[in-house]
Amino acid sequence: EDRGHLPTTRHLGLLDYRATGELYRRCDLGLVLTVSEHPSYLPLELMACGAVPVAFDNPAGHWLLENGENSILTPRTVDGLADGLERLAVDGSLRRRLADAGLRRIAAAHADWDAALAPIFDFLSDPEGWRDPSPDAGASLALTGRTRAGV
Repeated sequence: EDRGHLPTTRHLGLLDYRATGELYRRCDLGLVLTVSEHPSYLPLELMACGAVPVAFDNPAGHWLLENGENSILTPRTVDGLADGLERLAVDGSLRRRLADAGLRRIAAAHADWDAALAPIFDFLSDPEGWRDPSPDAGASLALTGRTRAGV
């Protein structure tokens, strides 16, 4: 059906997780409807791909999402979401500024797997505590592919 100049939405179904990055990199913004305290991965993924999250203003997500800095946070209403989406859709300079800030935030604080896993590496390697945790046993390793001696 021809809709002329009106934008359309196409449901893509369930995507393989490997296809989401390609999709997000083609987006200028993304809608995030998280209301729980558990942080959704979606805002992180969107920001890492250069898309700006438009999300409910959920205090549990303020550690990552900063309204007007790297995202647009809205009231939990249809009008709030519509206003946030429209604001980014019509203001290209704001959209680019927030996207750039999101990319910088991810690069600075959320892109180093060694740093992210270092505090829990020993536990993940030995959740039942069977191995000797002493320094002589090689408990402190950088996550560079090396393994503990004898493991």
